[in-house]
Amino acid sequence: MTDIRDKVMLVTLNSISKGILGECGLRGGYMEVHNIDPEVRNLLEKLKSMQLCSNAIGQIGVDMLVNPPSAANASPDTVLEYTTQKQSLFNSLQKRSLMIEEKLKKMENITIAPVEGAMYAFPRVHFSEKAVMEAQTKKMPADLMYCL
Repeated sequence: MTDIRDKVMLVTLNSISKGILGECGLRGGYMEVHNIDPEVRNLLEKLKSMQLCSNAIGQIGVDMLVNPPSAANASPDTVLEYTTQKQSLFNSLQKRSLMIEEKLKKMENITIAPVEGAMYAFPRVHFSEKAVMEAQTKKMPADLMYCL
């Protein structure tokens, strides 16, 4: 019997720029591929070789993402410091995202799905019938009129 891992094509992309480790604008990421056609893999290698690398600090950030300090590679003090700082950053981001959600929920004609895990909020603006009718007279969608 063949294991599913031997059949499924998988491409994983990860970036520090949208996570806890890159919160201050660090740029860096990686791509991992499994069971990809060799021709496709060669094309990906060509594309990769045409791009510039992240700067050194971005590369350090990626290394911290994929190989964080642990008992196997760092002192107990380093592991504790890393864990404490990472948790502190996470708590700060979580607090801010919940604050954004709370403020948006209080706004008139706005609904929002719960914010989950990141600093992305997806509010929905509900337009009054009057606003929709005015937009129609201007031959544009209500959301476009709202933005203009």
